[in-house]
Amino acid sequence: MRLMVWLGIALAMVGMTGSGAEAAFPETPESLREAVAGLQLADDRYDPGEALLRFYAQRAFQPAWQDPAHVRAMVTAVRAAETHGLDPEAFHLTTLRRKAGQGPSVAPVAGHQDAHLDILLSASFLRLAHALAHGRVDPVRLNPDWNFPPSDAGIEAAELLTAALADGRIRAHLDAQAPSHPLYRRLRTALANYRRIAAAGGWGPIPE
Repeated sequence: MRLMVWLGIALAMVGMTGSGAEAAFPETPESLREAVAGLQLADDRYDPGEALLRFYAQRAFQPAWQDPAHVRAMVTAVRAAETHGLDPEAFHLTTLRRKAGQGPSVAPVAGHQDAHLDILLSASFLRLAHALAHGRVDPVRLNPDWNFPPSDAGIEAAELLTAALADGRIRAHLDAQAPSHPLYRRLRTALANYRRIAAAGGWGPIPE
């Protein structure tokens, strides 16, 4: 019986029922955990599940992304992840664009309407913030001898998301998580320059 309930919630959350009905928003820690598990939001570096649970518990399990300007800003921030050398698809860009729409016509996530989109927007914010602060790739997987410990200055993810939604500065809060070292800024500038060269057709052939 519990398995059937879990399957029903997971199917509703990922929009696989085929009915076109929008999922009710989870109203308990247990149902939110099941919804997050059904969305498969974790990867090999960061699992946003606990931060999502804390974030929605702090707001009594009410939807968070009801302002269409916030939705547009989050989609823009995910798209801009490539300026940091990150793949926007790692933060659900295609799904967000499809479900949220683009341009000024994007609809708000009205209360208890699209739980999938609301949770996905929150998860994308948390994952992008973590990637900017700590990196997308686990260096130990690339080099088992890596001996630089991760920074102890961890971000308070749920509180960061709450602050970003409170003042509407979604991208600014995310960009603030990236390294502030001048070398990092120069690397971003170099990446943008190389992408412009590639977009223009790349370098010409070297004369013999």
